[in-house]
Amino acid sequence: MKANFHIFPPLTLLLFFVSMVMGTSAYAQTASCEVYLTNDAQTAPDQIEFDICVRSTNHDDFPAGFLYGHGQYRIEFNPSIINHERDLIEVEVLKGSSELSCVDQQPLHCSFLPDTISAYLVRARFPVKPELASLIPAGNTGIRIARISMKVVSISEKTPSFFNQGTTADLRLSDQNPGTTAVSFMEKSGTVAVCKPIELSGASLSNKPLLGQ
Repeated sequence: MKANFHIFPPLTLLLFFVSMVMGTSAYAQTASCEVYLTNDAQTAPDQIEFDICVRSTNHDDFPAGFLYGHGQYRIEFNPSIINHERDLIEVEVLKGSSELSCVDQQPLHCSFLPDTISAYLVRARFPVKPELASLIPAGNTGIRIARISMKVVSISEKTPSFFNQGTTADLRLSDQNPGTTAVSFMEKSGTVAVCKPIELSGASLSNKPLLGQ
């Protein structure tokens, strides 16, 4: 089945690793984290919502957590949730859903990746000054980066459609390029470095079969 997807304005794939000033020394402490998807639910016949969360996992060097630099999150899903060839998927960040304390670090947009029918990127925001940066806490719950909405829309009629009943969204984070899932932290010097290692998880997703019309 050929699935059609809504393509947002051309994505500037944040050349995350190229643009970052690593500036780490042999003695620098490196944050690590887990990125996970949770709280997925079908909120309407045409809509799924879920949360992207991050928690700090290097408890020895960052007992209270680490200061967020920025992050990008590649989300993949099962394209067979589309019920008709004439339908498409629209994705968005739900306004006000982020728990990041710094508004300038909260993601604003999702964009489908080129040459794929089942992956999109929740777009990163650029770093801020360390004194403004959000804290990614340690512990079991971490912090919600954003709540994401996925809707099925009829291409021709521009009206809500519905999911293919009985299918599952199979939401998952991806470490594939382009747009691999990555998170960075702010060092005391104000430079930004990539969290290593980074663990990706969807273990807390309910992944229930979707209801149709």
